[in-house]
Amino acid sequence: IETAKDTGMRPMLLTEGTEEDLEWLIKDDRWAIQEKKNGKKVEIRVDAETITGANKSGLECAIPEEVVEALRGSIDFSELDGEMIKNTYYTYDTMRGTKKEDYMGLGMTERHGILTAFVAVLKLGNQLAIKVVSYITGEKNKRAFVEKMLAEHREGVVFKRLDGKYLPGKIENIKKAVAIKVK
Repeated sequence: IETAKDTGMRPMLLTEGTEEDLEWLIKDDRWAIQEKKNGKKVEIRVDAETITGANKSGLECAIPEEVVEALRGSIDFSELDGEMIKNTYYTYDTMRGTKKEDYMGLGMTERHGILTAFVAVLKLGNQLAIKVVSYITGEKNKRAFVEKMLAEHREGVVFKRLDGKYLPGKIENIKKAVAIKVK
């Protein structure tokens, strides 16, 4: 029996929030909101020779060929965090970049800008397999987004601190969290 290889990648796992938490998260301008995707949690490392997928435990996992092809030759090194849904990778964060720069100490706003720029340089056809999950700020906009998600019976939403660092693992205390999911 072959065991899965540990990649060394460790994802940031979301802190559980409740519907009661929605109000303060919507009102607090330090928090942005994103759609919660309902897929398989996957981190992807891209380097000169390989493209490696890792599950939420950091163990190597398969990724669809469409996603591999979209990333092949795109950059010499990067680590992405996201959800795999069928043959599309929805990425919402990056931990490392070219020349192995560590982005985990940057705020979410900076990391998201780097991520968006990275995906923008992919070949146009490849952007069908890799999509960046955008975020929304401002009380009015966040409230409208939550109402839309409820009306469309979506899985939920994720709130992220705009200045929040990428912290691998899970933070149980909601007041110390930098990423909160509300289903």
